[in-house]
Amino acid sequence: MAKPLFDLLKDDVPWVWGEREQQSFKELQGIMGADTWLAPPTDEGMYKVYTDFSASALGAALHQIQNGKEVPIAFASRVCRGPETALDSPSGELAAVIYALGKFRGYLGYSHFELVTDSTSVRALQS
Repeated sequence: MAKPLFDLLKDDVPWVWGEREQQSFKELQGIMGADTWLAPPTDEGMYKVYTDFSASALGAALHQIQNGKEVPIAFASRVCRGPETALDSPSGELAAVIYALGKFRGYLGYSHFELVTDSTSVRALQS
């Protein structure tokens, strides 16, 4: 989603604001204005780790069940680098899982958590 804007920061790319950059900006602006607030983690409540992969980025979200309601605790994402841009979908989804677990290990510690992914390959590993 933010890749067109990140590309403008590269030294070897001319700075041109076009339709693609404007659309990316509008999408990000809508998300930033959304009514999504991070909750502080609690000592009780199951964690849920959501992951996703695209050819340009890895993304993750950490949620926790608090008072019977699922609330967001943290979000993480980054642009794919080097060989990650050539990963096939199953490998990329697994890379997103590894990225998420590394980012959220301070929250998760040794607790049980649920991994939520849209990858059938990663879900097969869970069973």
